[in-house]
Amino acid sequence: MKDERRMVQDPGEGVVTSAAEVRALAGGLARQARETYAGLARRMRELGNAGTAAAFEEIGAIAASHHPPSDAALAEDAPPIFNHENMGASRLTTPYEAYALAVRNSEHAFAYWTRISAHAKDREIAAEAERSAMIEMDHMQELRAGRRRAFHEGRRTPLPPSAALRVAKPAESRIELADCEAALADLHQRIADRLAGIRNPWAQILAEIADEERRNAQNYGPPSETAPLHEPLPEEGSALLTRAAERTEAAVEYYFRTAEESHDEELVGVAQFLASEGVGRLARLRDV
Repeated sequence: MKDERRMVQDPGEGVVTSAAEVRALAGGLARQARETYAGLARRMRELGNAGTAAAFEEIGAIAASHHPPSDAALAEDAPPIFNHENMGASRLTTPYEAYALAVRNSEHAFAYWTRISAHAKDREIAAEAERSAMIEMDHMQELRAGRRRAFHEGRRTPLPPSAALRVAKPAESRIELADCEAALADLHQRIADRLAGIRNPWAQILAEIADEERRNAQNYGPPSETAPLHEPLPEEGSALLTRAAERTEAAVEYYFRTAEESHDEELVGVAQFLASEGVGRLARLRDV
């Protein structure tokens, strides 16, 4: 099934022409989120899956707490960001899968707002879009916490382990954050080189991502002298891209947990910045 969100990942200049239109668009997307999750909750109850129905109801409540309904004008043609991914077709859908869907949708929404802000020529439009992006970032943090809870309750593995990224151990120093970016840069460069060898057009994108991560590692480090671990890589192109996205997802989770658990204001700011950067890259990698 084609994911229509791909068509709105780069909205470009001129999508909105005023701050009021940004607010109307935000309201339209908020309504879309509430309706999507309410519909999935109803469908799960029809299928007799009360646990996942409750998860979708919780997700809808989280969305409503960050985007409460209002009497303001709503955009009627909001892009299809909050996708159900045909999840209502199976009664075997788990609460973890419900939260994972909501996290993916939130990542797409965050990337959408950041792109509108980046393309905006008007400062008020850029500021309003950035405000929506930050609201979505807070929303995403709550959803990720719910996903972790569902994972532990369901005893499922959300991501392959990565010793190089040390996902399960929260960092308390900028050097550890820099090490994480350096490990990602090393991995993504190796994947880019492998993709270039098989003439895969995504090689250039992975190389650009690796460059961005190297710059972050230097800006927030320098990283430690420890050489990153070189995990074996698959041979096939789609498997390489999946690996790149999985490790980026793991890093984003690591940054969010660092921001949640640290009491150091500067470290929290760095971790939140790296998380937002990672979410943008993750949206690019998932558009494969």
